[in-house]
Amino acid sequence: FPASPCAPIPGSIVEPPPMSLQSLLESVVLKFLGPYVEGINLRALQFGIWRGHIDLESIKVKPDVLSMFGIEGFRINDGKIGAIRIRIPWHSLYTGRLSVEVEAVHIHVEHCGDNRSDKELIKDVREKKKEAIDVRVGQLRDMMQQQSLAADA
Repeated sequence: FPASPCAPIPGSIVEPPPMSLQSLLESVVLKFLGPYVEGINLRALQFGIWRGHIDLESIKVKPDVLSMFGIEGFRINDGKIGAIRIRIPWHSLYTGRLSVEVEAVHIHVEHCGDNRSDKELIKDVREKKKEAIDVRVGQLRDMMQQQSLAADA
């Protein structure tokens, strides 16, 4: 039979992720962003995962984020992220690159009272930031190992 004029061209359709992969990606995004921000639109997240383009806009940074990083004596008075854009290359998932872009970060921090010098505060902030990054990298490494083990099983 001749091909239907409405039939898709072979290889032109990018298959959406399986439901379990969609749930995994939703949980990863919420796990890594949820503790720090408010206002993640779950509907946009769900639809975006299917398209491979997650666009989260007008996100509010939680006031206690700095204390989560071990930075005491400060709090975020007003914090906003204009957009977080995540691109998932479904057509080349294993060889392509996942892209994360953060736009327009505005954070107003207030000092809550501390008698340390500026040099001590800056040193402490840098140490706590490095510790927080190390923790997140470890979590990501563990998650990737678990995914690899699950894929091998």
